[in-house]
Amino acid sequence: MALDRISRILFATLGVIALGCMWIEYVPKHSWKRITFANVQVDGRPVKADRYRGHPTQNEAGAFALVHIPGVGDCRLNFDDALVREASKREFIRLGNGGWTLRALGEGNYSAPLPFKNFNEFRIVSPNQHVITIAF
Repeated sequence: MALDRISRILFATLGVIALGCMWIEYVPKHSWKRITFANVQVDGRPVKADRYRGHPTQNEAGAFALVHIPGVGDCRLNFDDALVREASKREFIRLGNGGWTLRALGEGNYSAPLPFKNFNEFRIVSPNQHVITIAF
């Protein structure tokens, strides 16, 4: 009887430790936090957009941003390599002051943005041929 209780406590403790390790490894690669310090324009006009950033590692340069522009589209930005990619609405879940993606932050086919005009700025052509400018 006592051995049964001890083994249940041991398995429960090991389970909690395993879940904690998975949480520490998995969460940073899939979570996003809302930001307010990015300005978004479409064809030179300011627009309201939801902006998020993610840090999958401790490397500050290894940051990613996700920008959701209603009616225009979603895009992901890779600051480390200065690359962009279109994001699908189905791959991002909004959760209060942040969000969650099923795919890791760096996964996907990133490509080069339009040539830079200003420092800390990404320029992208949307699928419907609008020029999106995201300045940090």
